[in-house]
Amino acid sequence: MVETTDVKKFQNRPVGTIRTLALLDAKKGRGKELMDILLKLVEPTRNEEGNIAYVPHYNIDNPDKILFDEIWMSKVDLDSHFKLPHMVGLLEKISYLLAKPLVLESYEEVRDEV
Repeated sequence: MVETTDVKKFQNRPVGTIRTLALLDAKKGRGKELMDILLKLVEPTRNEEGNIAYVPHYNIDNPDKILFDEIWMSKVDLDSHFKLPHMVGLLEKISYLLAKPLVLESYEEVRDEV
């Protein structure tokens, strides 16, 4: 498995770093099938210059609920991510597996600037 986090980039992340949470609810019993597709995104995403982390998770109580925890150097890097070949058309490709629409939330880290 590809490393999901660049620890050195994380330790040296700039102010303005973006954390994005992608929440996906698969149809009952389809979580593994959805995750198998999504895991193919880890390596090309981790190879993007502006990516710091791209970490997949299953919900502890329900493996049909999936979370991707992503950290990006900037909003520009995150926006560029969605334009790359491995991301274009992804929602159409996985829509038959989803019980409800993808939820994508982005946050800027609060940092003490001492």
